[in-house]
Amino acid sequence: MELSRGATVSWGGWRMKSEGVCDLAARSHMKLHGKRIGVACVVGGVALLVGMGVAVNFARARAAVQEARTAQSFGERVKAEQTRAAEARAQAEARAAEADGERTAGQAEREKVRAEAELVMAELQEKGAKGLRVLVFSKTGWFRHPEIPRTNGWLVKLGASERFEVDVTETAEDITAARLKDYQVLVLNNSNAMGEVMKPVQLKAIEDFYKGGKGIVGLHAALVHQTATWPWLTEIAGCDFDSDSDFSKVKVMVDPGAKDFPGLKGMPDTFEYSADWHNHTRAVTGLPGFSVLMRLDESTYTPVREYFRARGGKAMGKDHPCAWTHVGGGGRFFYTDLGHDLRSLDTAFGKQFIAAGIRWAAGTR
Repeated sequence: MELSRGATVSWGGWRMKSEGVCDLAARSHMKLHGKRIGVACVVGGVALLVGMGVAVNFARARAAVQEARTAQSFGERVKAEQTRAAEARAQAEARAAEADGERTAGQAEREKVRAEAELVMAELQEKGAKGLRVLVFSKTGWFRHPEIPRTNGWLVKLGASERFEVDVTETAEDITAARLKDYQVLVLNNSNAMGEVMKPVQLKAIEDFYKGGKGIVGLHAALVHQTATWPWLTEIAGCDFDSDSDFSKVKVMVDPGAKDFPGLKGMPDTFEYSADWHNHTRAVTGLPGFSVLMRLDESTYTPVREYFRARGGKAMGKDHPCAWTHVGGGGRFFYTDLGHDLRSLDTAFGKQFIAAGIRWAAGTR
């Protein structure tokens, strides 16, 4: 340490005036506040000052190192937290992407199901547009059965449950070739003496309809008083009306050859059933193209009621058909005695039998 001449050094409340390093080396004593001290004291003080400075600097360095280590540790913790946060974010994004994928797959599946359903509906609508259509005609030229309107409604409901369309009319002017072409079956709901209420051109339209491969279904009085004014119907039906019974429960016998007819499915060979039963001018058994479905056991009821007995009405005897089919003349004809009123129709068997007769006449058995 070099002190310039005349410099004053202070330490610990002490002050000393230097006259230069060389003077310190040449002199053994110097004054400090009027006192003489040895050079060694001065040198020791200077060394102490230097030592204290080194110590202070070392402490500061150590504090700086510790601070740096602390900062490094904090930085490492921050970095670790950032790493964990990044991993958590990546996992959350992966789960979100997976969920999006599942939602996308679910949406695709729902869209596929919806498309398939729409396709099925379109096919059903197309089939419905081309499906079985039935026209019911119920105008009468002789006795009018009181339940004709209710039977018309019943036929409409039957069509709805059996998936075929039913239209109803009592207007003879509706029976034209142009309108009949939209139907596969014409149902005659107790339409007796039709020649009395229809013009020849309208009857001709029905004949051409049948000859063109279509079907006719006759309910109950459809075969009453037709021969005199429209013999063609008697020809395809096989007979006309003679008399009838009161509403009676009878023993019905299924013809052995008719057991496979859909309308008789599940029925025993014989069963009891109630209706108003007709006596016809002849039995159609054995006529070309005719097939008897059911017969009546006349021993189980009174076949001719008093009104007709007084007028010469006759029972049919052991061969008493009450339902049959005829294939011939270009078309298909189905007849049943059922239909005087809803009591004979609105049963499980009645619904099954009439629906099957309509489908058979349409050729969709």
